[in-house]
Amino acid sequence: MAMVSPRVSVILPIRDAEDTLTEAVESILGQDERNLELLAIDDGSFDAGPVTLRELARRDHRIHVLPTGGGGIVNALNLGLENAQARYLARMDADDVSHPERLSRQLDFLDTHPEVGLVSSRVEHWTPDGSSRQGYAAYVDWSNELLSDEDMRTRRFVESPIAHPAVVFRKSLVGRFGGYREGSAGWNMGSAWKNYPRFCFVGGTMTIAFPVAIHAIRETPSMK
Repeated sequence: MAMVSPRVSVILPIRDAEDTLTEAVESILGQDERNLELLAIDDGSFDAGPVTLRELARRDHRIHVLPTGGGGIVNALNLGLENAQARYLARMDADDVSHPERLSRQLDFLDTHPEVGLVSSRVEHWTPDGSSRQGYAAYVDWSNELLSDEDMRTRRFVESPIAHPAVVFRKSLVGRFGGYREGSAGWNMGSAWKNYPRFCFVGGTMTIAFPVAIHAIRETPSMK
């Protein structure tokens, strides 16, 4: 019997995320869209995260664990791009939670809108300790108002108009414009993504965000 290719490859880089990893992974495995692969990339964790990953992968064949040895976030993300089997690529963070309809809604939209290369959404965010971190909250409020391709093009010079963990994009864009590029030093998700939206705004492709929140970002102290 021929192998069925996944409809979407979800790229999940991980480093020392044992406290939130299971919830994040289960929110992807519980998606309405069942035909997916989850590329869980362990970038040199020192905690029990890799053990958790192996146990989760033992229970669900859709999880593929890819160790990097600690090469950094850009290397981890590019390893995910290299191993993805689907024509659509989704991002996920190890401390976030996706709504069960997230992937099906984004994939159906891309299927019916070939002019759109990347689709994001509004996001919710919360803090585990209930405290308010106004800087990141202000960013979420700002980015949640940017829904159209025009909005994102004009505001991308202010800050990234797209919440990286909430995106789904076409793998063909990687072939055209390449993978992630190094930004500032360290395991910095934001710096990796700021260098990547070049494919969103050139070459005739469009970028759209859903006006509803179908992804939730867990805000941590490092995001202040």
